[in-house]
Amino acid sequence: LRKLFENDTLDDEVLTCEIHLYGRILSCVAVDISEESMAVFQDKYKAWCRSPDAEIRELCAYNFPGVLKATGARKYAMHLHSTFTSLVEDEVEEVSEGLTKMMQYFILDLRGTSQLQVRKRIAAGFHEVGRILGNERNVTYLLEPFLRLIQDSREVHETLIKELDYVVSMFAVSNEQHRKDCYNTMLSTLLHVEASSGHNWRLQQAIIKTLPYFADNSSEPIYERLLPVCYKYMHSGVRQVRHAAARLVLIL
Repeated sequence: LRKLFENDTLDDEVLTCEIHLYGRILSCVAVDISEESMAVFQDKYKAWCRSPDAEIRELCAYNFPGVLKATGARKYAMHLHSTFTSLVEDEVEEVSEGLTKMMQYFILDLRGTSQLQVRKRIAAGFHEVGRILGNERNVTYLLEPFLRLIQDSREVHETLIKELDYVVSMFAVSNEQHRKDCYNTMLSTLLHVEASSGHNWRLQQAIIKTLPYFADNSSEPIYERLLPVCYKYMHSGVRQVRHAAARLVLIL
């Protein structure tokens, strides 16, 4: 198995299949391999995450929860945090200035679409990463990535909000001050995202459903910050959002 993953001469189809299954395979064999072999597998994965090919990086993003499960939460900071951050922040690279403006825009558009898929993949598995790391580590390592993804493009944050209720609960740590600081930061960001959500009722509904967590865990003036949002959508939101807002008023 190690020889297969160390082979740099595989054709594209085999390599794609190998990367697609990487997290699953590594999770299965992790208990039976040495620290040295695990280090080799981790280094190979991190090299793929730095690939100029966005399709390979997208597959790496898909496999991140499996690789983390094999590595273990205790080793996340040392071995995987910088890699996770690079996938969350996957950006459009600059193109050669020697090209015409039209060609530059065309290439940037293609790259931007590909790199959007990388961030969508990492957003889709974000809740799995948090489940493996546990709440205490989530506050330290996942708060900033969460704030970045929830403010990303619509395609990215709509992937993240499918599990938003659970994601918000992942930061409920035992230390009261740390918990309040964390939820204060998240609340400000979520209300900023909600204010600019336009007609995106799915995003509005997802955010409203998370607000009870902030009533319990934030030190912000809840009635001043949350009730106006509820009343706004009770009067002008679509049916699903009106119902969510009305339920929140009853809870508050």
